[in-house]
Amino acid sequence: MTTLAPTSTTAADTWALEIADVRKRYGNVEALSGVTFGVRPGVVCGLLGPNGAGKSTLMRCLTTLMRQDEGHIRCFGHDTLEQPRNARAAIGYVAQEVSLDKALTGREHLQLHGALYHVAKNELAGRVHDV
Repeated sequence: MTTLAPTSTTAADTWALEIADVRKRYGNVEALSGVTFGVRPGVVCGLLGPNGAGKSTLMRCLTTLMRQDEGHIRCFGHDTLEQPRNARAAIGYVAQEVSLDKALTGREHLQLHGALYHVAKNELAGRVHDV
């Protein structure tokens, strides 16, 4: 994977996404081996690679659905391990395939995503009802 290392520290050179030396292991299998790159605000970025390259694992770490073993991921300056709620609020994510599409109603999808983003239950019920 070609990488772009985030090196700037000035306010004018901010990063939308900073991924630095991220590692994730599943037992003896190293799914992510020191992934490092950065994405500037307004830039469209895609992850390409063969099956088993670690794309899904990296996206799970980026979206705070999984914790990386080592390294740092920051979304608009919010560390995904230290500030997961702020990091999630700074990003949008649409999966390529959602296996629950056919199994869940529209209401259930809204409830699921509200729970993933830790919207308070009493607030979520009202928001789902309004939609």
